[in-house]
Amino acid sequence: MAFFNFFRTPKPMRFEYKPKYWDPEKEELEKFKARLESDQSGDVEVAKARISEAFARGGNKKLFAAERRKKSRQSNFIRFAIILLMALLAYLALTVYLPKTGLYFE
Repeated sequence: MAFFNFFRTPKPMRFEYKPKYWDPEKEELEKFKARLESDQSGDVEVAKARISEAFARGGNKKLFAAERRKKSRQSNFIRFAIILLMALLAYLALTVYLPKTGLYFE
């Protein structure tokens, strides 16, 4: 029996997977609509749930990214200004005070 299987190799098994389409934006919109409908009732527990969901989501990330970019630009400008100031001070020190010491070579 094994002799016949040696000449004929088995065909590979087929794997048929059909993925479902998932739209996260649509799902988020449906959650938002349901939340709006429940918010209109004025229940305190619904308000608590909404606040806890906001903390879990982490707030508005686009706002945080904009602030981060602004702070980054600010810090880069300050670094550039400090480097420029130090270069200017070094130039002044070399041109004004070095000739007075007599340590330079002509």
